[in-house]
Amino acid sequence: MLPQPAWKWLAGIGLCFGLVLFVAGGAMFYPTTGAKSPTAYRLDIYPVRRIEAELVYHQKCPNLQAREWIVFVARPPELPSQSDVKLSVEPRGQPMVESSPLQRDLLLLRLPGDGARWQQFEVKVQVQARLHARRLLPREPRQPITPAVVLPVLERQRFLTAHGLCDHSSREFQRWLDARKLRRSPGESDVDFARRAFLAVTQNWKYDYRSGQERQASKLVTEQATDCGGMSLVFTAALRANGIPARVLAGRWAESSRPGELAGGVPFHQTHVKAEFFADGIGWVPVDPSSAVLHDRTKDGLRYFGNDPGDFLTLHLDTDLQVETVHFGPKTLPWLQGVAYWVTGAGNADRCVTSEKWEVRKLAP
Repeated sequence: MLPQPAWKWLAGIGLCFGLVLFVAGGAMFYPTTGAKSPTAYRLDIYPVRRIEAELVYHQKCPNLQAREWIVFVARPPELPSQSDVKLSVEPRGQPMVESSPLQRDLLLLRLPGDGARWQQFEVKVQVQARLHARRLLPREPRQPITPAVVLPVLERQRFLTAHGLCDHSSREFQRWLDARKLRRSPGESDVDFARRAFLAVTQNWKYDYRSGQERQASKLVTEQATDCGGMSLVFTAALRANGIPARVLAGRWAESSRPGELAGGVPFHQTHVKAEFFADGIGWVPVDPSSAVLHDRTKDGLRYFGNDPGDFLTLHLDTDLQVETVHFGPKTLPWLQGVAYWVTGAGNADRCVTSEKWEVRKLAP
């Protein structure tokens, strides 16, 4: 067994660079302030495309004689933004549930280090899904109100809890909320407060990807720059601290990676992080803070609030997946947008080389 566990994940820490989003289905609506009733808005959700996304991940370690590779892959969930999700992985893996309070579904692959896997392994992950656009729209005065959208008690509790990087109960984060006046006012609706929190993030952070940045929400509020994962975490933490369920969406853009494209000096394979919050009576409302910082030049800055064109595949919800690594005990993965692995054997992992390919194809409806 190696003296130190050789492990790596290709989460990209929520990389997101220079991608311009377009909203399908006509002109955008930018909600204005002043609506106090949750029924002042409605959420328009409609399918826009079916895709097949394929990730081919290859790891080669020439100084290693592996005995066993322990590999983890996230199982993409069914969400308002994606349905009919199907996952296949080669080699085949064993379904498991990670041990954090969110209990997210994963696949565990145990690959013996013999033959071709002595110094390397390859995993192919295929996901088919139907992607949905979502738009937050004003409800017309005489428009009939559909049955209220209610979040189950257990799910509400899960997405209000302080956990891992989303440490909104910390003293540092609570002080930041007070300094920014991010306390919910009496009668302020979920949407109205979420809009204020969204602007507090997008107007006070610059985009900057740093692989070694500490991304606890309590640490990020002392920074002036972070990436898509950091901005989504601060937004999510602010809403949870005010009693509004919110969650991070970690995944990849639904388009193929381009050879040679870099982000922060490393290969970029379309990894990205968004967020969404639950508005009572409306449903899960999408937000994309870092895209707003990078691309929104509108006067109100709300182009990416309540507007999702359906061009993103969520691979897992929230951060801090807790896995049992078989040989190295329990470990925490901040993100799992690709493949994470540990390995036993002789030698070392000093010269390991990682390659991956992300291809997305449009399928017939």
